[in-house]
Amino acid sequence: MTEQQDSIENSTTSTGQIPPVLTVQREIIHITGYSPEVLQKFEEVLAGSAEKLFDNMLEESRSRREIEREMLERNIKSQEQNLDNTKRYIDKSFLKELFGQILGFIVCMTCIGAAVYLGTTSPEHWKIPVAITTIPTATVIWAFRGKIGTDKKQKEDNAEDDTPV
Repeated sequence: MTEQQDSIENSTTSTGQIPPVLTVQREIIHITGYSPEVLQKFEEVLAGSAEKLFDNMLEESRSRREIEREMLERNIKSQEQNLDNTKRYIDKSFLKELFGQILGFIVCMTCIGAAVYLGTTSPEHWKIPVAITTIPTATVIWAFRGKIGTDKKQKEDNAEDDTPV
């Protein structure tokens, strides 16, 4: 049971006097189920019916709590499955990226080794080693420029998101 007090103040009257403050008190009663008066009337009509109604209310309450508990358990299970799926996806992505980096490193080292070998064995053909070293060097520069450019763009996007509207 909760109580609220409301104060209603009127301004001046036609005579110019300020009336006294009028205080109105009201009670708000919220009952889930049947009020005691209704239960008493049921009991007068049919003996034992009030107890049966009360037991029915308790059973409905238990049933409702059981359904809510089952829903929460299903929700938790679903969230755990989503978390497991996300972890698996992240692990696969990490392995793919690591594999790509290792292969890229091997290609770069092979190109540099071939350029060094060709440069030392036949210095008159200097254009071939330069071309061979240009490919991995350009790829590395392109990768870092792309990464740096993406980081700058993300920072700009985040800064735009933080601005008040």
